[in-house]
Amino acid sequence: MNARKALFDEHQYISQAYIEFDIRRIKNLQASDLVAFYVPQQKRSYMIVIEDIQQTKLGGLRIAGYFSDDAQRHIALDLQLDGRSVSGRLQTTKGEYLFRSHAQYGWIAAQYEGKKQYLKYPEEFAKPKEVVAKK
Repeated sequence: MNARKALFDEHQYISQAYIEFDIRRIKNLQASDLVAFYVPQQKRSYMIVIEDIQQTKLGGLRIAGYFSDDAQRHIALDLQLDGRSVSGRLQTTKGEYLFRSHAQYGWIAAQYEGKKQYLKYPEEFAKPKEVVAKK
């Protein structure tokens, strides 16, 4: 099964896009790291601060993070690494992106909930320590 077909079947999607994940860097993340998460549909990266990293029962990682400019620290990124597969979601203020990969290559899709919406964020962010998702 390829990564594109592996996206969650119970959802409707708009604008699916190819994405690459850096498995080695994801494995080495620590709490409070600043990372860039690229969203091809918007042609921009979101700056995420890693809030929590948990080990799963099967030896994988579950990583949660929030936008670097969010004073409330609402969890925006939920990423799970199982072996060499990555899956999860990025929740923005106007929509949700779901992603899945097998090894470094995968797909990211905007979840469709009635109408297509675009986000506008300031382009001024700190430099990331790591880039975990890129085009």
